[in-house]
Amino acid sequence: MESDREKIIIIAHNDIRKRADFIFSPLEISHKFMPVLLETDKYGFLNTVCYLLKNRTEYNKTVFLGGDFKNFILIILWTALKKQKIIRLGGTIKQVRKQEISACFHQRQFVAFLKLSLNYFFSICSLNMANAFIMVNKNILKEVKKYNKYVKIIPQFIQLPPLNCNENRYTAIPPCDHISILTVTNLNYKEKCRGVVELLTFLSADDFFKININIEILGGGDFKDDLIKKVSNLNLQDNIHLKIQGFVANTSYYYSKADIFLYNSKLDSTPNVILESMAHGLPLVINNYEPFKSIIDSRNAIFFHDYESFKTAFLRLCQDKKKRVKMGKYNQDYIRHYFSKERILSDIESFLERL
Repeated sequence: MESDREKIIIIAHNDIRKRADFIFSPLEISHKFMPVLLETDKYGFLNTVCYLLKNRTEYNKTVFLGGDFKNFILIILWTALKKQKIIRLGGTIKQVRKQEISACFHQRQFVAFLKLSLNYFFSICSLNMANAFIMVNKNILKEVKKYNKYVKIIPQFIQLPPLNCNENRYTAIPPCDHISILTVTNLNYKEKCRGVVELLTFLSADDFFKININIEILGGGDFKDDLIKKVSNLNLQDNIHLKIQGFVANTSYYYSKADIFLYNSKLDSTPNVILESMAHGLPLVINNYEPFKSIIDSRNAIFFHDYESFKTAFLRLCQDKKKRVKMGKYNQDYIRHYFSKERILSDIESFLERL
């Protein structure tokens, strides 16, 4: 019965990636907990404060996604009321924030520099006041280890596509002289823009790729125009057919028609797009970055660290049809087993019950 379920508040921003769903959506099917989502951007900050004060006796546990100034104020309020505060961290705070702050300073964007610096300060303060943490990846544990709080690693769940979504890919494997490539990224970060440019540079470095390559790039952000400008200066080979699609709502369509998923970034912990590509049965060629290896290994992907290793990895998948199919099927089964909504719900419930 609904009255028997413990109410849990989830406080988040109304962001395009809908990160609140990683906690809210699994809890919706829980028989033990009832989630209430408050998106401060949509609901209004003052309305959020009023709601928390008015209903403070109904809730004991609150999950905060992130730790900016608004969440910092709410965490102070919840601390005063002696409520339990859980912060979910989807990535490394120090690395990302410090890079953003440094970039603004060097570009003389002093208003943005001040805003990011203050948000970074409030984030650290929020971490100090939290009772527990949900981490998506063990590689960011070191950032919260010093706080001596209860920590549990719970990755995001992945919305599973239909089982037959890749039937055509397995039964009608394209010839090795024609390959469709997909990469998906967040172009609000300069590092991710750099990673895409490097991939394209590798693909066009020599004419040894006697393969017709259709490559599509999904993702928008502040550096999209920068990416387009840099691509125009690359002098891509005639065999490379590139489309920069920007942000798209229906990513499943692009996953389902690709043959290989490429990824290159040193700014992530557990990128959702990697897991989504695996759920759609895609084999991966990915940069050799330590946080990625906590979720995938050589059965899921072929890793590269420079041009030569990229060339070897890419050509191996292009020329070995059985390898592509085997890796793709393994990836799909792997996601269904470890990242289903039901599996993640079990982890969230055990975490909340222990508090």
